[in-house]
Amino acid sequence: ESKEYQNFRLGQTGRVRVVLAEGDSQTSTQTPTNAPIATPTNAVPKDRQAGIIAPPSLAPVVGNLLNSGETASNMIEYLKEKSETIGAAETAEGAQKPYSSFEFEIANAPVRTIPHFTRITRQLADDLPALAAFIDNRMTKGVDDRVEAQIIKGDGTGQNLAGLFSTGNYTAHGYTSANKLTKLDILKKCIARLQASGYKPQAVLMNPLDWADLTLAKKTDGSYILGNPATSTPDVVWGVPVVLSAFVESGKFMVGDFYAAATIYTRSGTVIEIFEQDGDNVQKNLLTIRAECRKALAVEVPAALIGGAFPAETAS
Repeated sequence: ESKEYQNFRLGQTGRVRVVLAEGDSQTSTQTPTNAPIATPTNAVPKDRQAGIIAPPSLAPVVGNLLNSGETASNMIEYLKEKSETIGAAETAEGAQKPYSSFEFEIANAPVRTIPHFTRITRQLADDLPALAAFIDNRMTKGVDDRVEAQIIKGDGTGQNLAGLFSTGNYTAHGYTSANKLTKLDILKKCIARLQASGYKPQAVLMNPLDWADLTLAKKTDGSYILGNPATSTPDVVWGVPVVLSAFVESGKFMVGDFYAAATIYTRSGTVIEIFEQDGDNVQKNLLTIRAECRKALAVEVPAALIGGAFPAETAS
């Protein structure tokens, strides 16, 4: 009934003091609360952004450097040169001509299966086709990444491919810290050794972190040895392209005529298949997605690859 309350109700004043009457269910001695009114849960519609956020994928690079072929078998068998003795020389008239000899050996490269699988609900396939397609693509990418890793660092044991860095598939550079060579010196010597043997260095294979260390090397005046960081230049060292792969073990490198050195054989390319009749899929309304390929790696000419680990405490 007060004038102050009426003015407050009509918006003519900013605040009003209320005193509880005697006999009210609340007494005037109770301390009023000041809790703010919060936004109710799910009261505001979410702003759903289009697309699916995925982790970065590694582009296959080394497989593209190699010779490629197809096979209908589960084993690649090839003849490789083991040693040679070239005796060609100038010979006088009527004299005995020099003799050359060659030794060969049989080598095998088994075809390996590289698969993986996952399950999704049929409802997901029906209701969110974009997400189902995304999963298909990631499954394919998973196989491709594994093939790349096997080409580089497969150790040849069990069901592993014998990769480029596997013992016997490349020529160890042989330099040690006692040679007092920088990393750039070692790379140049390996390039020159390939060229002297008649091979054409196609690429230098390195881990991105090791290449970063090389590009950060400076002269005594503080300028960078491999170029100006303000300019955009291709990754090249001693005139040979640098190919970077996170699958290369840090601290290792390889210089090679990769096309001449090895062949990646495909028995079956990456195939995506979906199965309804798998396990308890029918009971649970699930779909099984399988991605797999069959590959073999034959390193026919290990002499066309030179590399290994940089010696400990080697300067850039």
